[in-house]
Order: sequence, then C-alpha cells, then structure tokens
Amino acid sequence: LTTSSFNGYIDNLKVTTRAKSASEILAAASIVVYFSFDGSTLSQDMGPNQMNGTISNAHAASGRVGQGLSFSGSSSYLQVYGFYQLGQSHKAFSFAVWVYPYSVTGGILIHKNTLQYSTGTWCQSMMGFTYAGQIAFHVNNVNPQITGPFISTLQWTHIAFTYSNTNGQTLYINGIQYMNTGPTNFYSSNVIDWLTIGYNFGICAPSPMLGGYYLGVIDEFYVFRRELSASDVYSLANP
Repeated sequence: LTTSSFNGYIDNLKVTTRAKSASEILAAASIVVYFSFDGSTLSQDMGPNQMNGTISNAHAASGRVGQGLSFSGSSSYLQVYGFYQLGQSHKAFSFAVWVYPYSVTGGILIHKNTLQYSTGTWCQSMMGFTYAGQIAFHVNNVNPQITGPFISTLQWTHIAFTYSNTNGQTLYINGIQYMNTGPTNFYSSNVIDWLTIGYNFGICAPSPMLGGYYLGVIDEFYVFRRELSASDVYSLANP
C-alpha cells in the first residue's frame, strides 16, 4: 500500500453488510445481463449491472419460468446497450436462453451492432435460425461457424453458446453439448456494443442464418463475460 491516489476507472461499486458466497461473487463478476421477464417491467435487467433494455412491440407471455417475452413479428424486439466485453476481440463470453418458437423458418435471436437502429461500423447476427429451421451461430466471417440441430416449434428448448480463445465455440442443447469447433479467434468492434434480441438491423457478414424477425417467446436470457462450463450450462437448463 502507498499514500498515492488511484489513477484509473472504477464502476458499479457496492458495499454489502454480509459475507457473500463464492457463487454470489462469481455471478456478480460474470453476469452482464439477466432478463427473467419477471421484474417490475419486462425490460428490467435482473442481473448485477441493471442494464435495463427497451422493448418494441413485444409483450408478456407464459414463460419457461414465470413470464417470458413474446415477439410478434414486424418491429418486435428487445434492445440493450452497454456490452463492453462483446466488443473486445478474443474475449470470452456466453449466451443462454430458453426459446419457444412459433416459426423456425429464419429469424434472428441475437444481433450485435455499434448503433442502435442500424448496423453502424460493425455488426454480427450471432444467433438465429436457418431457412430450414436449424439453430445457428456466427461470430465472424473467417472462423468455423456452428449450425446446430433442427428446433421444434411450440416447444421449449434451452440453448447455450459459449466462446473462449482456447476452446472456441461450443453449442449446448437442453444442457447437453452438441458441438465444439476447437480453438478459434473472435474479432469484434472494439467499442461498447448494442444487442438487439429478436431482429437484425441490416445485413452483416455472410452467415448460415436467415435474417429478419424472430417469431416466438424467449425466457431466462443471460449474457456472461466468461465461458460457462458444462455443469454451469446443465444447471441453467434444469431450473
């Protein structure tokens, strides 16, 4: 320790008058957003950062756990700003979400871009459906992409996608690993990004998924700033 003042940034400082468990500390350090859709508003982030979103033309519906968010098509999406880690190349991240699609003939579940209502200088449609109804993932136009299994309509399916520079991309369906690419790179915008859930604003680099609006319900949507383990994913898929 020195008597010199700190020169740098801090954020989200909290003082808790009890000893936290290891799992609580890990959650606070690694959950970027968590939308359960069971808060005081549908757009309330129930995670530690309180990065509340904005909703367009989407409404409450019966979820996998409590309420979910139903997307009805035209101009229907959830938007959230503040994703620093997703904007940094080669940094680990994970998505986890329950989906109950009305249709699987295309549609974007997660779209990342640098501007709110347009692609901006960098964009990636990161999770969505192919024209044939397979779940697909896309992190850039160079590395191996993942095209997963066919997803059933009118049925809840838990989908988790993890990335790290060491292990690459891993897809889990209902808590079970489906595919892994092995070590891959991840190139990003190097700015703080927006996420749009349910739609893509503009066409990005080629990907295996068909763009447009997602038709269906989502629930228990998480973004993490770390690569989830197989046991982490299994727990989320078995609430």
